Amino acid sequence: MDTNDIKNVIAASNVFKGLQVQCQEYITRLPSGTPVIFNTIKCSQGNGKHWVLCCYDADNNPVYYDSFAQQTPEIVYRYFNSKDIYTFTRQTQEKGTFECGQMCLYAYAVLSQGGISVLEDILGKNKLLNTLTSKHFVNNLSQFKGNPVAVKLLKNDI
Repeated sequence: MDTNDIKNVIAASNVFKGLQVQCQEYITRLPSGTPVIFNTIKCSQGNGKHWVLCCYDADNNPVYYDSFAQQTPEIVYRYFNSKDIYTFTRQTQEKGTFECGQMCLYAYAVLSQGGISVLEDILGKNKLLNTLTSKHFVNNLSQFKGNPVAVKLLKNDI
């Protein structure tokens, strides 16, 4: 998913209300507490993209989600102004696949509605999230239906 795809999905559903899409170097300019999907490659460095998520869960805990479970970048600690951040340590995406954007959207939807324990429970039952992403989006985010980008997302076409 590119930036426009993510923005279109966010615009299509109230589930994502307030979620921002940014380049890494700009996230610290956002107001504190603003949920954000950001690109780990600086915009100035070219086209490479890997999307990760910073948000607060339903219980107001700061959360960092990376589908490849890479080390939390220093900019995330500055964004939350805290070293006490819940970081998912289980890899949920196979190397060489391109679902990080939709996985961040799914993680945000689950975290904002149910919290860390709900997402951990889903991840604990499944080795890799990408095999079930479409099913969960269809079951949990039915209001996506009709939006062309969201329909592609639901079918794993992006």
